Amino acid sequence: MPKLVSISLKIDEKAFAMDTGFVFRGFSVNQGEQEWVAVIRAISPKKELVYAISSGENPVDVVSGLLEAVSSQYAAMFWRKDGLKGGKKR
Repeated sequence: MPKLVSISLKIDEKAFAMDTGFVFRGFSVNQGEQEWVAVIRAISPKKELVYAISSGENPVDVVSGLLEAVSSQYAAMFWRKDGLKGGKKR
């Protein structure tokens, strides 16, 4: 039987925008066969739809690491153009 994990996360969208320069669109965490995957979707300062993704064995570490990465000085290397139009629209 798979181990059940519950993750609750509330994103302060104003703080996210201040920390990253991006407009928050959505967030998901999913359990794959071998690891957990977290995805943050946003709108870049250039008005492009983008996402950042992270994966690993521990869901808490995956989520916290991703949030730390997208608000770091190296954040540009984590954002990719998003072909998926879903997520929060403004």
